[in-house]
Amino acid sequence: MPHLKLPDGALISYESAGDGFPLLLLPGPEGIAAWLPHMPLFGELCHVIAYEFCQPQPTTEYLPALLDALHLERGYLASPVPAWMPALQVARRRPEALEALLLVDLPGSAAEAPPLDSTLATHLSSLTLPTFILLAHEASPARAAADLLSTHLPHCRSLTMGRLGQDKPDLPKAPHRQFPHLMMRFLLDRERHRNLVRGASFLL
Repeated sequence: MPHLKLPDGALISYESAGDGFPLLLLPGPEGIAAWLPHMPLFGELCHVIAYEFCQPQPTTEYLPALLDALHLERGYLASPVPAWMPALQVARRRPEALEALLLVDLPGSAAEAPPLDSTLATHLSSLTLPTFILLAHEASPARAAADLLSTHLPHCRSLTMGRLGQDKPDLPKAPHRQFPHLMMRFLLDRERHRNLVRGASFLL
């Protein structure tokens, strides 16, 4: 597994797949392992990078240094439930490094989102980064946190897996198969929007 050493001395190991726009997968308690089943599919759409921290742990300001080390300017950041709050902190402090934020409930996980930091809570309304919240099922332990964030984040979209296969016949009905497809749909929508805006700017 390749490794990167950041300027603060932190060591990061990572796996990558595919080409195209970058998608960084923030580690949860299982590190890279939870993301590995989905990486081949993600790699068909984008340059996906799953990473985990070795000792010592980096600070919350590590993302720009990681992007530099990977020779990337900006990227999408996806976070499993246990890392939602650190991901939001990164989005608040370094929005220029991100295209959008994906807060996802990995199928099979029973993790609850950590408590919302009081300082972060006061800044939610100013966090203008496009955010996608994806829950595994209606009774997800992360439901309360998802509902709170959906209410206070200005540009937030929230979906729940499991129920979607009934009214969207082109989507797999099993949540573990819906998961990567729904993430990829959001990414494609954002890339289409970003390229449309970029193209329109040339007409001004």
